[in-house]
Amino acid sequence: MAVLSYSLIPEGIFPTPLKQLLQTISHLVERGTPASEIYLVGDSAGANLILQLFAHGLHPIPCVPQTISPETKFGGVYLMSPWVDPLGETFAPSMPHAAADIFYPAMYKLFGTMALIGVPPEQRMYMQMIELPAGFFDNLNQPNMLRMCRWCLIRRACTMIRTQTLTCLERARKANLRLPSLIGW
Repeated sequence: MAVLSYSLIPEGIFPTPLKQLLQTISHLVERGTPASEIYLVGDSAGANLILQLFAHGLHPIPCVPQTISPETKFGGVYLMSPWVDPLGETFAPSMPHAAADIFYPAMYKLFGTMALIGVPPEQRMYMQMIELPAGFFDNLNQPNMLRMCRWCLIRRACTMIRTQTLTCLERARKANLRLPSLIGW
């Protein structure tokens, strides 16, 4: 098992954590770990980072090296309550789950604003996944793109980012990603 301790804000501004993830995966593969035995697991911002990896595979970010082959097939992907709306732009005025969550909407927005400092406008969508255009992930299961054999997208029982997670799920289904395990719905 390998756990990435990626740089956090304010030191780890985008795309530093993505570069660190790419370096870690490359290191594992170079040392003999087949990509098919690598399972990518992320919670909240970590799940966002995994989505950044696949977004970069489909639509490369100019300042980030493409160190993983587009033919890479990972063992699987597990995303828990992905942080797809760091600025909280899709939070409803009255969040039914806010009382049960450990963060308030204002805190999400503060952390998201901090995370996006210095990110060029044309690259913000790689972190603010809720803004991705429809069809952005459509080629993810094509033969020549980064492929997964299994996806698992879950949300916590009570979380303010439930709506955003459901939006992520809807987009994944439209992109024909196989989602056999949906927990906590």
